[in-house]
Amino acid sequence: MFLKKINQNLNASLTECGFTVPNELQAETFSLIKSGRDVVISAPSGSGKTTTLALNVIQRLEVPFE
Repeated sequence: MFLKKINQNLNASLTECGFTVPNELQAETFSLIKSGRDVVISAPSGSGKTTTLALNVIQRLEVPFE
């Protein structure tokens, strides 16, 4: 994926699963969420809100979990 400063293991896993380019919402919000800012994301269903939040949670994990 082309997200700035993404965890290398997460990036490799996403690429392996076919996620190589973030959608517009992910590209715009990933860094804001990663920085620890509070954000409110309002977008249509299927726009990637949940995926964006899940990526940020996984990004913060320091050791593998389940």
